[in-house]
Amino acid sequence: MNRCCRSCPEYSGRDMNIGILGGDGFVAKNLADTYCQNAFKVTAYGRNSVDLTCPATLRNIANDHDVIVNCAGYMGGDSSTIWGVNLQGVIELCKELNSRMAYPYLIQLSTGGVYGYSESVLTIAHKESPDG
Repeated sequence: MNRCCRSCPEYSGRDMNIGILGGDGFVAKNLADTYCQNAFKVTAYGRNSVDLTCPATLRNIANDHDVIVNCAGYMGGDSSTIWGVNLQGVIELCKELNSRMAYPYLIQLSTGGVYGYSESVLTIAHKESPDG
């Protein structure tokens, strides 16, 4: 179920309505707390309600958001999931948002997964790699 962040009332006073994907993650939780402390209305979506590898769940994102912040990402060892979440999932998210009457702004945060699958430690010298 959608939830507001840990430290704010369900609906805040500002007009800006922000949806955050990847809502169970470290970055998303802290971002939601910051937005809430500044009186924005925030809904955080965890993997149980919106899963970038399952496009049908993208319809669970409410239609009234002014901004969607995508903090969802995958960095595990499975290369097909890396591509499914970090590339194809973002493409499907954009398709869903563009299909709406009034589409929100999208802020896309990235992961180390843009460097592709690697058995070794990634460094700043690695080239970005959605070239698959």
